[in-house]
Amino acid sequence: MAVALPELPLPGPSLLEVLFRRMLLQCQERTQTPSSSDWRCDPKFHCVVEALQEKLYDLEQRAADRPAPNVLTLYKAHVRAITDELRQPDLPAYCLRVTAQDRTADGSTKAGTASSALQGASRSLAQHNAARHAAGSSNNKQDRSKYSTTAAAAAAAEPGQQQEGPGFSLSSGAQDQLQVQQRLQDELTGELLDMTQELKASTLAMQSAVRFRGKLLDDAEVSLVHSTANAQSVAAKAKQQHRQASWNFCKVLLMLLVVAVVFSFMIVWIKLTSMVGLKGRQ
Repeated sequence: MAVALPELPLPGPSLLEVLFRRMLLQCQERTQTPSSSDWRCDPKFHCVVEALQEKLYDLEQRAADRPAPNVLTLYKAHVRAITDELRQPDLPAYCLRVTAQDRTADGSTKAGTASSALQGASRSLAQHNAARHAAGSSNNKQDRSKYSTTAAAAAAAEPGQQQEGPGFSLSSGAQDQLQVQQRLQDELTGELLDMTQELKASTLAMQSAVRFRGKLLDDAEVSLVHSTANAQSVAAKAKQQHRQASWNFCKVLLMLLVVAVVFSFMIVWIKLTSMVGLKGRQ
């Protein structure tokens, strides 16, 4: 790719963005590979780029998966750089058509797409409309008669052009192969549609699961905060009760000491009084 684009940042937590970045990286690797020079005209690569554009559209439309505006602008620039390099895809030989005009001008059979016949028909229709408008604006009867003759000749030549329009006559084998390829393409399109629907369903299920787990984590965090606060309050109360119990134990010991001292003093007092009383009698 000729244009140097800025590097992309890391993808976000969205699964859709991760899938988009993976597909974008594969497309960029395909475009930067020297050996793959025919990627601009490869029909399969065109389908991959269309799927990449659809994922970018889904990423832009979903609010839950939408990245930052600057990142989204970078994504669009990278995808646009790939799509600008694409060319007309190379179709198989049995899908090409040759017009009668090309055979008359060149004297040989030329290949063309099915859209060339439609373009030729649209050009002839435009010419007929222009001639009809010119005939309506003119008042000359001779011009009208000439126009009617020309229109009749064109109408008479149109079936022949329709018959010669395709410019080829397919054999039965080629027609069978064309039908087989058409059927395979229809089946492949149906399978791609089913896979896309399954991928979207799995993406939505994954998003709901991630949101549910995020909600569980938020609830667990709130519960953890509450339990931590309760544990801190309980620890503070237990510390206060321990201090109160220690003070009560000290008061009990002091009271026991006072009782022991009083009891000892009473015993000494009784003995002294008894000794004094005995001496007085003698």
